[in-house]
Amino acid sequence: AIKKISSGLVAGIALSITKTVLIDIDKNKLISRYAVGPFSRDVLTVVPELEYVSVFFNSKVEYEVNLWYKGNKHYKMYTFIEKEHAHKFGVMVAQKLNIDLLDATEKGNNKWIEKVTI
Repeated sequence: AIKKISSGLVAGIALSITKTVLIDIDKNKLISRYAVGPFSRDVLTVVPELEYVSVFFNSKVEYEVNLWYKGNKHYKMYTFIEKEHAHKFGVMVAQKLNIDLLDATEKGNNKWIEKVTI
């Protein structure tokens, strides 16, 4: 009975961990913040070479904004119900990071927006 309780507790904690990724552009640091309730731990690394931001419509009837690096690796940043909100967020991230934006909100009609300027 104790084994079942402890494995259930471990599984519950593992499922309740959240990860937040912060980017400090000035210091070139990537902060991965892992949190369980009020407790958190930061892991600092160098920011990888960021390639672009994408905004696309996923199969769950949502718009996702992802930050791509090293070929096919990415950070899932946020999901939105409305296309306009996702696009505005993607533009803002691309501006802040001075990288390109891929608008893939319409299937088969991807549009590159190079280094969005403010």
